[in-house]
Amino acid sequence: SGALFQSVTRNPLGSPDVIGLSAGAGAGAAICALMFPDTVPVAVGALIGAVVAMALVYVSTGTGFRNPARLVIAGIGVAAMGAAVTQYVVYALERDKA
Repeated sequence: SGALFQSVTRNPLGSPDVIGLSAGAGAGAAICALMFPDTVPVAVGALIGAVVAMALVYVSTGTGFRNPARLVIAGIGVAAMGAAVTQYVVYALERDKA
């Protein structure tokens, strides 16, 4: 996957976290663990979160994946949103257990 991201972003340091995929997968897994703790595997939530993050990046760039600079900027924004969602879910889980 590293080679794919490096070629898409035209950056030798390209990785899934640069365009928000990792944060989206983490947010999806956290939401799945919160909403369906015993029924749906967390991996399904992570997959859905990654697909949603990729769609958000695609829509946010305005040009698809043609402009690497816009792709990275949109990815950073989506990663920030994914991290915020994950932190909120962790907070909600801790609050319920307290």
